[in-house]
Amino acid sequence: MRQTLFIFVAATLAACQTVEVPPAPQGLSMPAPLVSASDFEIVLGDNWVGELTYLDYSSGDTVAIPATLSVGPINHRAISYTFGYPDEPQANSDGAWLISGDGQLLDDKTVTSRMEGDNGDLILVMEYSGSDNNAPAEITETLILSASGIVMTKDVQPEGETQAFQRNSFAFSR
Repeated sequence: MRQTLFIFVAATLAACQTVEVPPAPQGLSMPAPLVSASDFEIVLGDNWVGELTYLDYSSGDTVAIPATLSVGPINHRAISYTFGYPDEPQANSDGAWLISGDGQLLDDKTVTSRMEGDNGDLILVMEYSGSDNNAPAEITETLILSASGIVMTKDVQPEGETQAFQRNSFAFSR
């Protein structure tokens, strides 16, 4: 399973195209990357299986646990989801991705990049100031959506540090 997820992530990133956009004329700004509820239609369903990998601050170890994901329904600008943890059902949780009316925010986080791969994958990057382990940090969340996989990563750069590290990652396939 882990090898399959790695191959999926590597292929997704390799297939993405970054389009060179010329700078905007002076005094004009480029449109912000946008997200819409229809972007999530490709991942609707309840048969996602994978794992959560996270950095355990108490031990300093990276931990991986089995996880499941159900996505949907879509209700206007809210996409419901349920995380399941077969070995820790008390940690199961429900939530929703919420898209702002102008499509520039996902869960109140600015969408700073939107890339589409040759194979139909969508990569959304959100960046924001927040906190991790009770300390201020710059946080980058990446969401990769495709018909065969979903990957969500959270990278954290603590205030005063020059390097970010991966705090957690969900990787699902079906």
